[in-house]
Amino acid sequence: VFSVGAVATKNAGRFAEDLTVPWSIGIPHTDVIFDSGKWDINDSEKPKLDDAFAIIVHELVALEKANQAVGANLAAQIYIVGHTDTVGKPGKNKTLSENRARAISQYFIDKGLWCEVYYAGMGERGLAVQTGDSVDEARNRRAQYVLGVQKPAPGHDMPSPGSWKKLQDQGARMVQKL
Repeated sequence: VFSVGAVATKNAGRFAEDLTVPWSIGIPHTDVIFDSGKWDINDSEKPKLDDAFAIIVHELVALEKANQAVGANLAAQIYIVGHTDTVGKPGKNKTLSENRARAISQYFIDKGLWCEVYYAGMGERGLAVQTGDSVDEARNRRAQYVLGVQKPAPGHDMPSPGSWKKLQDQGARMVQKL
């Protein structure tokens, strides 16, 4: 389903409209593994981001084609959320996870991503692998990417709507060849 619209009319020509666009996609990717306590993207991890970037661009182009087919003008946004393991203090891990999400967001922007870009950090919330406190688990030091036309629903591994920070407005499409 691309969109769901409803129009309610009443006497004297009054009406109300509502359009909901349930379209969003979690971008499948191989997790970038961050060093403990770091948010720098290691060179060995960049091919994983390049693969995810190609998927994101493919989905953005598909949305452009869908817009043309139905006469819509929907603009997608990418939402990147960072996570940490349980080593360290929760407050510092929250900041660390946000910095990881920002680093990935900036990487995608530098590659030519043209949609709006948002990022947030979850810290130790939403662990991929449940562990006790102070456990060094690389699989928890990761990020998720969601492409959609509205903010992802909050949950155990997604932040509340007010947590997202915008890194980039929508720009001109620079990537022409997929």
